[in-house]
Amino acid sequence: MTEQGAQHADAGLPESFARVLGDYDWRLSPNNVWKAERVLLEAPHRAIASSDARIDRLRRKYIAFRQAHGGKKPLYYKDRATWSELPEEFGNFQV
Repeated sequence: MTEQGAQHADAGLPESFARVLGDYDWRLSPNNVWKAERVLLEAPHRAIASSDARIDRLRRKYIAFRQAHGGKKPLYYKDRATWSELPEEFGNFQV
């Protein structure tokens, strides 16, 4: 795997993505990333496997949590306790 391939694989993208983009580092670019967008839009897609029963179960769990906690949204993220703190410049974001 090339260095660019490893860089894009780290981002969860296929080696073909790296071949098309070459050394174009779109992840931290302050510029327009239309090239990366086009590659992703043109890439073959596949449906996400799921079931109506699973969706119904998750929806019931979500609604039950909100009702039990005064409308607060649940935070069901695996290993959330191991996450780093948000950098200070992002901590006081206001809309």
